[in-house]
Amino acid sequence: IYVYPGEVTAGDELHVQLPEDGALQIETVGFDSAVGVEVSLLDPEHSDVRTTAQRLDGDSFACDSLMPGRYLVVAAAQGQSASQTVVVTSGQTADVRLSAKRSATVRGQVREYSSQAAITGTTCQVARLEGERVLRTGSEHSVVVDGHGRFELREVPSGNVAVWCSAIAQVTSDGISMLDLAE
Repeated sequence: IYVYPGEVTAGDELHVQLPEDGALQIETVGFDSAVGVEVSLLDPEHSDVRTTAQRLDGDSFACDSLMPGRYLVVAAAQGQSASQTVVVTSGQTADVRLSAKRSATVRGQVREYSSQAAITGTTCQVARLEGERVLRTGSEHSVVVDGHGRFELREVPSGNVAVWCSAIAQVTSDGISMLDLAE
């Protein structure tokens, strides 16, 4: 908080009221095996805000002490996943229900356009899409291509996703490819 000169004079009281934290109550449905739940803040200025929800019992999870904002909640188990965006409001608990869907595998090859030669040393990533907006949380699925420029991203949640490949300081794809991974 910055107070400009002249706004507060000696002897004045300055009161700062910060918003109360919010919380999530999460229910997972239809998963065949043990599931984990990760919660990530969707705010570019706070992209490092990520936490694992605490299991309460069976299929119920909770995540307390969250600053107000928009979050991506992802549940994952072997071969299944579910995700949802949710708004956490000051002093409130938001309910989230995640129903298991089959995960997908995205395979591809990175090649130089004119020669079609394989490009190695690149990293390919996939992230969830909301409309045309890529939901980057810092925990996107990523993999380094092999010696033939091939990559395989496993356990990708079904739904709309974006895929891109890049090397240090150089984007090697012709952009971001949007995919709809059906259940």
